[in-house]
Parts: sequence; structure tokens; C-alpha cells
Amino acid sequence: MIMSTEREPNEQLANQLQAFVERDFSSYVVIAVHVDSSDRRLLGPVMQAINSATTGTLKNNTYLERQDGKRVFLMQYIAPISDNLGAKFIFPRLVDGEPFLQANSGTVRFFAQFNESFKMSMVYKVRHMLFDQKLEY
Repeated sequence: MIMSTEREPNEQLANQLQAFVERDFSSYVVIAVHVDSSDRRLLGPVMQAINSATTGTLKNNTYLERQDGKRVFLMQYIAPISDNLGAKFIFPRLVDGEPFLQANSGTVRFFAQFNESFKMSMVYKVRHMLFDQKLEY
């Protein structure tokens, strides 16, 4: 998707994206969030909050939550850099030695609170993460 927005071939960007895709994320769940808006007045404060956030300021207010209410909290936050992938929220994949998500987990919610007025919340259906009967996320 990112490469399709480039007007001319950008080999450096393609190499960066390929390296990201080929990384071994088997121990982590990484949520990448890219924010954009046609209303720059709204975008400014949001980007300020995203760019100034740190793992320390987010770790107690950012989590993945299964349908059964069990949560896993943020391990690391990486503010947006020039890779066009946005902010990255990194969570452990295993909790108590077991995968946090299973094919029968129902839904999983990503929640992040940057400050009192800016929160992100998105619910995903785990069944949409199945490929050839295997959970891929």
C-alpha cells in the first residue's frame, strides 16, 4: 500500500519496508498506526501526542484485551519515523508461556490512551486473522 502511493520507484523505501516485513516477530505482536487527516487543525495535536509519547507514558494505558477481559500491556512504543509505517506498539505474544491469542479468542481490542482527550480503541475479530486454518497476526 505504501509503495503504491509513490509516484516514482523508491528503492530505499522498498528495501526498508521489505526488511520490516521479513523481521522475525514470532515473540511479539506489533500494531503499526498511521494517522492522517485532511483537517490539519485536528491533525496537529494528535501528531504532537503521538510524537511526544514514550513507552513510559503509555505502558499503563495501552493494552490488547481479549473478549474474555484478559489484557496484555505494552512492552515498547516507537514513535513514527521516516519509514511511513507510523507509530509502533509492541506487545508480548506469549503470556504465562501461552499465546495471548488463540483461534477461538473471539475479539481483541487495541487500546491506547495518550492523554485525557486522545485515546485510540479498535476491535478486531480474531477469526479474520485466520489463514489456512492457522492464526496469522
